[in-house]
Amino acid sequence: MLYIFIIIAILVVYFISAQRKFISLDEINKNALSQIGVQQDARWNALMNLVKAAKSYAEFERDTLSEIISKRANIGNESSADEVNRQENMITEAISRIVAVAERYPELKSSEHYKMAMESINTYEDDVKMSKMVYNDTVTKWNRLTRQFPSSIVASILGFKSKSYLETAEEKKEYPDLEF
Repeated sequence: MLYIFIIIAILVVYFISAQRKFISLDEINKNALSQIGVQQDARWNALMNLVKAAKSYAEFERDTLSEIISKRANIGNESSADEVNRQENMITEAISRIVAVAERYPELKSSEHYKMAMESINTYEDDVKMSKMVYNDTVTKWNRLTRQFPSSIVASILGFKSKSYLETAEEKKEYPDLEF
């Protein structure tokens, strides 16, 4: 009888320990997604500064720039890897459009405001890349824990499932550096 009690106690302690590890990793995952959202928002703000600079040089491009501004309201509330990827694609599209406008106006490209905004965007781009790496590292740990025995038993009992990784879109892999 004592042996049964000891085995049950060990199983309970393991179950509690595994549950706490899952919760800890889940919070790290949520934090990493949140950090990406904060950095996307900051990058979007830098992009808006670029739009303001471009507007003064390209009044007839107002429709393109207005469309970029209208997408601003949808950025910053990530809840999943798919949502982060969708929003990254929106930012990439917006940056591409602004760069295309700037290509038509060499005086815009040479302005200090444009250069500072592009520097900010590049900095935030690097920050987002680093945060994505942190997120994907924590997802690797999470997925390993949910799939390996015996923690996989705890995961299935508690309903924990594997998480998706953040991907880099094909066009982003070939996206030109925004250096000026």
